Amino acid sequence: MPLKAEQLEQALGRSIAPIYLISGDEPLLSLECCDLIRGKALAAGYADRQVFDAESLNWDHVVSETQAMSLFSDKRVLEIRIKNGKVGTEGSKVLTKICENPPEDMLILVDCGKLDRNQLRSKWVKSIDSAGVHVHIWPIKPKELPYWLSERLSQAGIKANRQAIAVLAERVEGNLLAAKQEIEKLKLLLDGDEVDAQAMSAAVADSARYDVFTLLDRILSGDADEVTRTLRGLREEGNDTLSILWAICREVRILIQVSDGLAAGQSMDTACQKAGVWKNRQQLVRSALQRLKPGRLNLLLRQARLVDQISKGAKTGDAWLEMENMVLTFCGHPVRNNEVQKTGLIS
Repeated sequence: MPLKAEQLEQALGRSIAPIYLISGDEPLLSLECCDLIRGKALAAGYADRQVFDAESLNWDHVVSETQAMSLFSDKRVLEIRIKNGKVGTEGSKVLTKICENPPEDMLILVDCGKLDRNQLRSKWVKSIDSAGVHVHIWPIKPKELPYWLSERLSQAGIKANRQAIAVLAERVEGNLLAAKQEIEKLKLLLDGDEVDAQAMSAAVADSARYDVFTLLDRILSGDADEVTRTLRGLREEGNDTLSILWAICREVRILIQVSDGLAAGQSMDTACQKAGVWKNRQQLVRSALQRLKPGRLNLLLRQARLVDQISKGAKTGDAWLEMENMVLTFCGHPVRNNEVQKTGLIS
């Protein structure tokens, strides 16, 4: 079973595995895990290091390195960096073969970014999980961010009250690299007194990173204020309406599929499984379906059609404003869209 990022240090303290896989969509945590493994390896005598990057990765060279003797050290680290877990057929075969008989004098570190469901089930990932250690990194959820920041501030020797932490969480939301940089800056600026909200606001730049995945979670939870703030942030960052619309519509269609399954007598677990909903998101889906009946879900698709037509120039209007109306409908607010009302699409 994959380890969480916070479990890695304790696992390394017990023993060093022959092969590590770091996967996930949070750059800071992935970097810190890799640094932790490199540091433990160096302390254990793995003094030589060879890096293969995705841009110029040749799997024949990887095989040759696993079979070659080191000129500089008895123990070596072989680091393989892959984008989005795309190892291909050849890479899958090589990694699976290595896991069958890992080199005794080598630690292999595979850093591959986010893996989708099919990749997590692939033979090469399962082989690494069996022969070594797979650290699967999940993004920090919005509700977990204040606790994470509190821990990091404490580690940096900074005392901050709850209001100050809330300010920092809002300013760096979704961007842990920015959070780390701001905490480093605070160490230089502060004189040891406890930080309050006013001091935090003055010291920290607004480094919030708005992303579609955060938007979707907030839409499903029905948090209208945060939904509109995130959507406006996406607009300010220059995102395209159609790409966001596609993601929202996908969630609507999943809800319709789950709703239909429930109507047919399926349990929530079964309906979610058939719709491809991951377990950690089932509660969000359940929450959304408690306020969205089938007619309202179909209305959302009709509102989406209007946003699509405006975005493509087929109708006049403000696509971002209409999308905001749409997500507020998703959150359970009354429909404010005159165009939808005139066409009699409300149900």
